[in-house]
Formats: sequence, structure tokens, C-alpha cells
Amino acid sequence: MSPLAQSHGEVKDCRGGGRTPFFDLRTPLSSIKGYVEGLLDGVARDQEMRERYLRVIHDKSNHLDYLISNTRKWKYTNFPFIKKL
Repeated sequence: MSPLAQSHGEVKDCRGGGRTPFFDLRTPLSSIKGYVEGLLDGVARDQEMRERYLRVIHDKSNHLDYLISNTRKWKYTNFPFIKKL
């Protein structure tokens, strides 16, 4: 099994103990930061490239939103004593 598949399996198995899904939040956040820095630094020089960067930022933001929603569900499922806000 590849390291990526093993990592994905560990995320699926996190309810059983050990790892939490919180580490998955870093990847899309790092991507968003990188693309924003690229825009600010002028790496995307033409309109087409800027639009591509913005689409990536949009997609990664949506993915991050999805992960945060699932993290909340995971938290309340695995730690029922935590009050929902």
C-alpha cells in the first residue's frame, strides 16, 4: 500500500483512536496562502493566470470548509461531552 493510501486509511480510522483529522486542514490552508502570496508578488502576470489562481483559492477554500464541517462532526461524535455552540 502506498504511503498516501496508508495516510488516507489512517484518517478514515481516526475514530478508533490515535490520529485526528486536524492535520488535514494544513494542506488546503498552505495552498491558499501560497496562491495568495503568488498573486500579491505578481507571479500571475496575465488575467488568465490570475483567474486560474483565484479558482484554485476558491476550490481550496471550499475544501477547507468541508474539512472543518467534518472535523466538527468528528469532534462531537468522539467527544460527546463537548457542548455544541
